[in-house]
Amino acid sequence: MVLLSFMDCPSLWYIFHDRFWYILSWPATAANVRGWPYDTSENVTRKVYKDCQVAFDGNRYVIPHKYVGKKVLLKVNNGMIRIFHNEELLVTYLIP
Repeated sequence: MVLLSFMDCPSLWYIFHDRFWYILSWPATAANVRGWPYDTSENVTRKVYKDCQVAFDGNRYVIPHKYVGKKVLLKVNNGMIRIFHNEELLVTYLIP
């Protein structure tokens, strides 16, 4: 197996260099916390119980009472769970 370095092929360096700075220039938003242009979170839908809670992975999380009986979207990524209803962020928790 032959490994090439960037010095062996300068055009590879220029391609990598341009892409690297392009990726770093992406803005960090609420949807993409780490600055990537796509969301890599695990998406799970749950119905809010009568006691204003949703269950995920053996834990229960409290949701505002006006969402009882409605479906919410749980986005799980990097030890954090964000709970949405119709793209509105309701609450954020750290996963224990």
